[in-house]
Amino acid sequence: LAMSVLTLDEGVLDTLVRLLRLVKEPQLLPLLAPLIKQEMIVRLLHGGHGQTLRHLIHAGSPGQQIAKLISWLKQHYTE
Repeated sequence: LAMSVLTLDEGVLDTLVRLLRLVKEPQLLPLLAPLIKQEMIVRLLHGGHGQTLRHLIHAGSPGQQIAKLISWLKQHYTE
């Protein structure tokens, strides 16, 4: 298990702050939150850990296989 820490990028921080501020505007939350989340994903994938994150979510990667297994287990838990 590897771990790495980077200083939070200003763009990611700004995106996070805008997402948190939406809590005060519940009528806009369902409209803007998905867009802001998408922006955050793009910023994270293009940031300092982008290559590692892209590898983790790549189809066929161990991380992707584990996510599929967890999803399957959740769907078939009662069986």
